[in-house]
Amino acid sequence: MSLELERWLSASYLHQRLSDELAQEPVPCYLVGGTVRDLLLGRASRDVDLAVAHDALGIGRRLANRLGGAFVTLDVDRDVARVVLGRGEHIDLTGFRGCDLAEDLWARDFTVNAMAIGLSSNERGRLFDPTGGSEDLRERRLRMPRPEAMRDDPLRLLRGLRISAMLRYRLDAETWTAAQEAVPHLGEVSSERVRDEWLRILLLPSVATVLEQAHVLGALVTILPCVAWNDTLRPRIETLARFWERNGPLWRILEPDSQALLDDVRRPIAGDRMVWPIVMLAGLCASPTEAPDEGAGAALARLALSRRESQLLIRALESGQGTLLSCQDRPADDLALHRLFRKNGWAAVAAALVSAATALSLCGEQSNRRLERARQVVAAWYRRYDQVVAPPQRVSGSDLMRELGIEAGPKVGRALLAIQEAQVLGLVSDSEQALQYLRQEFNDGGSEQ
Repeated sequence: MSLELERWLSASYLHQRLSDELAQEPVPCYLVGGTVRDLLLGRASRDVDLAVAHDALGIGRRLANRLGGAFVTLDVDRDVARVVLGRGEHIDLTGFRGCDLAEDLWARDFTVNAMAIGLSSNERGRLFDPTGGSEDLRERRLRMPRPEAMRDDPLRLLRGLRISAMLRYRLDAETWTAAQEAVPHLGEVSSERVRDEWLRILLLPSVATVLEQAHVLGALVTILPCVAWNDTLRPRIETLARFWERNGPLWRILEPDSQALLDDVRRPIAGDRMVWPIVMLAGLCASPTEAPDEGAGAALARLALSRRESQLLIRALESGQGTLLSCQDRPADDLALHRLFRKNGWAAVAAALVSAATALSLCGEQSNRRLERARQVVAAWYRRYDQVVAPPQRVSGSDLMRELGIEAGPKVGRALLAIQEAQVLGLVSDSEQALQYLRQEFNDGGSEQ
């Protein structure tokens, strides 16, 4: 057994179980792709990529049953399956792309991903590297196995930018030229695949560098026509990305709420996709001159975002362009904050994060005002929720209809909102005060407004 395979087996009990289960399969099985690349580099990797001679779907079903995971069919025609396990781990299985392992490896995207380690008894631990991937690892170089690799799948240009940034490798000249030539064909790739790759890019610490490369290639405007990459946008994106580092300028400005905010942007919003890339999208699409739905619409159409992701993006952009966060109105009192949250919910916090990142690239009084507003919004959500965001309901619609004789309909809703706003202003603290407040409003004719 090779040292690499021993290291992989010892890294996880799951790996040992998986190896034992695959040894029972009559079909040759191999570790491949990013799993082997990261293993050779000594990088931690939670996911497992497998190539099998055939019947990936059948092997996947059996593994799911034996390991207690969920089986997912990804592509029947291409024989691609996934086993989803606990703690966010999954195993991807793919039937050979070609008649044998060598043909499969030559058909892959980059040489560093075109290596395999045997798991079957007669090839156990053997490294297969027909394209020279191990040498490219040593040279810190990202290279295509074949000149037509990028034409076969134009999405590989985005994957190449992501992998090169993640590993801090350089794309060789031929690969860069192929990426340029593939840009016009990105439209041929399904929106879902573009979305998944793009959102992974937005998770990178060096995302600003990748976006600049995508801009130079022409891929950025192809995916997000609303985004004009410039010297103003780059600092905003770099500042946002550094929020994850902690103790950076953005983290310090938003303390003591930074950790709670970080926990929220880590939340899943669609499947295993996190909130954070949508915040980054808001940072990319935010514009002081363009209407939110125009900028967001391009992203929604090209990236096939889920309903929840779409709502978050649009509401974050609307919050950012509102007068409160853009500092175009009177001071942000509690009632203004309440109305902002009532309309946009947590998306206003996302907008505040983007606004603070923008402010740090500015200077003078405008920057100070933006930072103060951002702090107010974030603090209201995390420390004054019951007071400003959603005060506890003191009376119900039934109470209003019974005590005040209000008929069922829109007037009840308006009355409840009036009470909630009175609570925010400190005019109401219990049910009796709420009813008395509305009686006074009736007497003054305010309930008819």
